[in-house]
Amino acid sequence: MKGALRTAAGFAILALLAWVGLYVTWHIRIIGALRTMETQTAPAVSTTAPPSEAEAVVIDAGCRALPYLVGALDPTKNPYFLNRVTWHITQSGPAANQVWIIRPEDAAADRAKKCDMLREWWRDHGSEYHQTWRIWRSRCVAN
Repeated sequence: MKGALRTAAGFAILALLAWVGLYVTWHIRIIGALRTMETQTAPAVSTTAPPSEAEAVVIDAGCRALPYLVGALDPTKNPYFLNRVTWHITQSGPAANQVWIIRPEDAAADRAKKCDMLREWWRDHGSEYHQTWRIWRSRCVAN
């Protein structure tokens, strides 16, 4: 009986370590991608251009990137970066709500309003699109 308990405890610890390792790996990858996007996003970037390496990480992360993308919403940041961030949010989250995409030509007040709307949406509906404990999945909901 003791041997079975030890084996079960060993498997539980191993599963926990695998989950933490996966969580930390994605955390580091997504944070690095967002930092790169913030420093490299320029007017030349468009939705028709192939994604950069940093954006490819965000795309691969799927719903795992949503909390980080929402956390990056700061209306004082580069409008081109905010355009890419809000575009990715609508791709992984509420895709039908294209009005939330920040356009580079949007006024500062409009950028702030859109950031506030997205943060409010995330507070109210974020758990419907991503559950942190499902770190092994890039799509938390079947849409």
